[in-house]
Amino acid sequence: MISIRNFCYLTVVQAPFVSFIRPGQWLGFLKLNRAKSILHVSNIETTKNITSIIESCTNDLGLVASDCMCLMSCCKKRPDVVVWCFTPGIGWQDVVEVDIQPTENGINLVISSQSCSFIPTWIPLSPLLGLLLFWLPWADHGVNYDRILLIKKRLEGKVWENSQITETTIEKGCIVGFKQTIVVTIFFLIVSCATYFNYTQNDIYLLNLFVTIITSMLTLSTFITYAAALGRYLKTSKKPCNSKCLLGDVTKNRSSIKENLLEK
Repeated sequence: MISIRNFCYLTVVQAPFVSFIRPGQWLGFLKLNRAKSILHVSNIETTKNITSIIESCTNDLGLVASDCMCLMSCCKKRPDVVVWCFTPGIGWQDVVEVDIQPTENGINLVISSQSCSFIPTWIPLSPLLGLLLFWLPWADHGVNYDRILLIKKRLEGKVWENSQITETTIEKGCIVGFKQTIVVTIFFLIVSCATYFNYTQNDIYLLNLFVTIITSMLTLSTFITYAAALGRYLKTSKKPCNSKCLLGDVTKNRSSIKENLLEK
């Protein structure tokens, strides 16, 4: 089930493809734009408290998107809960997934948040362009891990009697700090020099065009990194902005998720 609200047609059509292929994760070994944690809720009977678990997960995933629009879906296959988030402004697509796994003394909530593509889904041919630019490295500036922390915080306010929540962090993404900014600046200077020599010394048209595209994308990525790093700094140094979440029919999603989990 997918609830859709206030999305452009291109996003509605292209988001499922981008979510499926996720070219932004093809260089996942760099761990720049993904986060993953395991939240263990101890001393809880899954069948007895399944309603509370589903309500908490659903509400928290909605609150995670307090600064973005999102779609929520669920199916009979894992993961149990999937949320498509679209950042405000540019509208990059991220996917949050929660997998509920019963254990001997409680449950594990395996939560991951991944950035899907460098190209926003409202741009025509976004899946194809994302595939062509899979090689472009870019950081998530801690956004994905922030979602996991917010889910944990909200769950801690709903801890059941004699239950505790412990977190095992697997990946945190990448926050561009002072050292990273220096590295990006040096890289930008190298790209600028390559661009200059390409225009002045390269007489081969196709090679010139290829290098121009590469350096242009790297330059664009650099400026986006600067802007996002500045936005992250301003956000952490001041009070967070209280934007509204454009969420679909959460009630129907919650009952649908509950029915699917009870069938497992």
